[in-house]
Amino acid sequence: MQRFVANLKTRKLGEWVLAYVAAAWLVLQVVDVLGDRWGLTSSIGRGVDVILLLGLLVAVVLAWYHGERGEQRVSGPELLIIAGLCALAAIGVRIVAPGGAPVPNPMPVDAQTAAPVPGIAVLPFRSLSTLEEDAHFADGLHASLISALERSTGGALKVIAQQAVLRYRDSAAAPAEIGRDLGVGFLLQGSVQRGGSRVRLAVELVDAGSGAQLWNATQDRVLSPDALFEIQEQVVTGIVGQLQVTLRQEEVRQTSAKTPSYRAADLVQRAVALPCTRAVALLEEAVSIDSSYVTAHAFLGECQSLAWAQIDRSPARREVARRHVEKALELAPEDPDAHLAMVWFLYYTKRWDEALVLLDRTPPSLRSEFKYLEVRSYTARRLGRLEESLALGRRVLELSPGGRHEAQVGFTLLLLGRYQEAIQVFQSDPTGEAHGRPEYLALARWFSSGDLEDIRSGGSVEADFLGWDALMIEENWSGALEALPDTARTNRGSLWYPRPLLEAWALEGAGQQAEAREAFGRALREASARSRIDPDDAQALGAQALASAGLGSNEQAVALARQAVQMAPVSFDALEGPVHLLHLIAVLVRSGETAESLDRLQEFMALPTLYPPSRLRTEYLLRPLRSSSRFIQLTDGNQ
Repeated sequence: MQRFVANLKTRKLGEWVLAYVAAAWLVLQVVDVLGDRWGLTSSIGRGVDVILLLGLLVAVVLAWYHGERGEQRVSGPELLIIAGLCALAAIGVRIVAPGGAPVPNPMPVDAQTAAPVPGIAVLPFRSLSTLEEDAHFADGLHASLISALERSTGGALKVIAQQAVLRYRDSAAAPAEIGRDLGVGFLLQGSVQRGGSRVRLAVELVDAGSGAQLWNATQDRVLSPDALFEIQEQVVTGIVGQLQVTLRQEEVRQTSAKTPSYRAADLVQRAVALPCTRAVALLEEAVSIDSSYVTAHAFLGECQSLAWAQIDRSPARREVARRHVEKALELAPEDPDAHLAMVWFLYYTKRWDEALVLLDRTPPSLRSEFKYLEVRSYTARRLGRLEESLALGRRVLELSPGGRHEAQVGFTLLLLGRYQEAIQVFQSDPTGEAHGRPEYLALARWFSSGDLEDIRSGGSVEADFLGWDALMIEENWSGALEALPDTARTNRGSLWYPRPLLEAWALEGAGQQAEAREAFGRALREASARSRIDPDDAQALGAQALASAGLGSNEQAVALARQAVQMAPVSFDALEGPVHLLHLIAVLVRSGETAESLDRLQEFMALPTLYPPSRLRTEYLLRPLRSSSRFIQLTDGNQ
């Protein structure tokens, strides 16, 4: 024992350990400071702890072997010990900090673990006036009250989204049936009467199970901006009192930014219940009346962002959207509507990383809101975080059963390759509205069964393109030409294609080379015109690449396809990125670059896409690869 202690002193083990502990303490302080500033996750912190702990053992080993003589040569036993400790460190880091990008908690922890909360659906208010603008006012008051209930209860009350309850307008369904369909125990129903300078709202709270009235109130006010907010406050207070829900009184008063102008408030109240295409004019008028009206700027910016993404991709339209959302945030940095308007602007303009950062800054009290959950789910999916998107999408469905949200959950399941689950989601939609995207259900059935009959469906532009795909697979070229819809804007899957491009492929398959070449030329001109409007449009670049390849301009086609991939890589957009990669593969095939095209195909098949092996084997753009043994091996569904 005395000899062992002497060795410890001789080898300066104590000095080595003290020096290491001091250095490790300094590293921990630096990590702690940077963690707060850079938002490092707790997993990274735990990983550092493991490395430093095992590093202490490495320091002891080094001191034991080198502390006395300072030898530089590493002996066999020493090397084995250090290698073992490094392996333990790697295992430890893997355990405490699992691989992959950290997934921020999309909602407060207590919201995920708490007991089920009571649920309420605010049914559409009946307007007792025959004027259309009064009906829009009633719908706007309905939307505002739903938002006020969400924000003032902060997740303590499950509030069904407006779009899910609109189907019950003038419905004869019993309260029990409505409550069962929407998954809630309480219903609020009422009527709005606006006439002259007064407005009256009469509401009653009903137990959905028994139909019994639990509470009722009538709010009669002289029309003014304050009156609209007082009505909301009184109704919200009455409801939460009956349901014994904790009320965030401050949130009640700040559910929406106010304006001194009743006319501006009335315009916004009517606009919030309308589609954006009809709401823009009302919101622009409201802003012209009161340029400091936060809610008007926020909703107008959100509508203009949507218009830029779907209708007019001009820089001028995007600038208008940016100006309004920034103005809303400038006027009220903490306003929820201003906050979400900026998130939607970032989402529609494809700045998903920035949108996620802004969502992470959302106050916890708003993270149970339908609008928050919806945009976060979409953003997570764009960033390739499919499991997170799916979990959020299911929460969205709880607040808005059926319709397009059913379709969105099913779409995410398709990307994950969970086809039977996707089919169940589409078929369980109580409204049937998910079938407004029938191509999703058709794709799920096709991928699951491999039967082309499952994609012979109609009823929408997208479903028509699935029928077109089936005809191209069967090499029914004349049928494919007849199946093309008469529309200037076409979508095959989720991307835009010039109609002449699809026409050209069918003509090419039929052997009508001159006609195909003319159609490829039209497609190139149409895609080029779109690129001139928005040079950052990767979809337009991809279409130019495919059309150029059809014209035999291989070098130009490959350059354009590579540019599209660089503009929208998979790491930037998990939905569009893989399709741009597929376009590059198709262009490389036409250019005779078979080896690279197969390498790229292998890369493509490792991604979550709507192109499983069964679809790739029949894809028209990949026809030249079908005789390749490597292609056959890659697309073998049994592998």
